[in-house]
Formats: sequence, C-alpha cells, structure tokens
Amino acid sequence: MLPPTQTHDVTPLDYYIRLTGPELWKIQLTHLRTEYPPTTDDIADGYTEWTATVNDAPVSIACYWRFCENNVISTRHIDILTNLMMMDDKGRDAGPIKTGEVLLDVLRTRWLNQKCQTKQVADPPPAVSDGRLQ
Repeated sequence: MLPPTQTHDVTPLDYYIRLTGPELWKIQLTHLRTEYPPTTDDIADGYTEWTATVNDAPVSIACYWRFCENNVISTRHIDILTNLMMMDDKGRDAGPIKTGEVLLDVLRTRWLNQKCQTKQVADPPPAVSDGRLQ
C-alpha cells in the first residue's frame, strides 16, 4: 500500500477518481440527462446525471431526487451515484458516505437549488397541477 503522501500515475484498481474538496469545486459539470419517471404517489421524482472530465478521465455524478413541499428538492447522500472518491486532508479515501455527503452539498449549492430549471443544467421539470405530473 502506498503512503498517503506518495503519488502515482497508475489508475487505481477500483477505478475511482480521487479528488480533494477544492478540486471538486473546480470541476465543470455538464448536464447529461434528467428523467421524470411516472409516479404513483402525488410527488414528482426523478434522476439527473452530470458528466465532466478530470485528468482525461470521464466523471459521472448522478442523483435520484424528489420534489417535496414548496418545490424543495430532496435527496440523500446514498442517492448519489458516482465514480469519484473524496480524499481527506491526509490523502486517504473519505469513504462512500462522506463522498456522497460532499457531492450532495455541491449539487444542492450549484444545481439542485436551481430546481433543474436552467437549460445549462437540466431540462425544466414537467408541469405539476394538483400534485400530479402532466
């Protein structure tokens, strides 16, 4: 095992792309798709995926979400799917839970709080009337 301070140019066997917090905030994500599956309850839910390139490697960040009261988007760190792994301040893997929490913070700050309504980030959500998708 390599010490945390030693770097290497070999792709890790788990294929995660490791980033620090500051590196993550510099990534320019591009919206790939948003899907609105039919719901049986009265809450609109969906899936959104963004892509980027980090050091010539493809990155994917996706999340499952749902609109709650007052059109606030709700998701949980376990609803984040990605090939990124956050590193702690000692250069060690932060783990999937911490990675999900950090990515969720980034997504809420940059994209989810926009309610996926800008063309640069996502297609607008479908119209909702009486709580049902049209």
